[in-house]
Amino acid sequence: MRLPRVLRGGPFAVGSVAVLLVLAAMMAVPSAFTRRDPNAIDFLARLKPPSLAHPFGTDENGRDLWARVVYGARPTLAAAVLLIAIAAAIGSIAELLIGTTDQRTNE
Repeated sequence: MRLPRVLRGGPFAVGSVAVLLVLAAMMAVPSAFTRRDPNAIDFLARLKPPSLAHPFGTDENGRDLWARVVYGARPTLAAAVLLIAIAAAIGSIAELLIGTTDQRTNE
């Protein structure tokens, strides 16, 4: 059995697929990648730089930016996929209407 072509593309293709798989897992199970609540406020940890405790640092309210990125990935991707689906549906309907009418409208 042969590997799919994308996996035979070299180290960059394999690395890209690995990153995409990690991002998909991050969106499916965000709690596996961070134990912090993305909305928990800790004023004592305001504007901390990146560290082991806070990989992306903290914001002005002391919220962990890594947790906010991980938990924010799901609604962002859901909106993107929804918009792509809407655009594909509108484009398909438009093409069906144009294809069933006179060929002059297709030019």
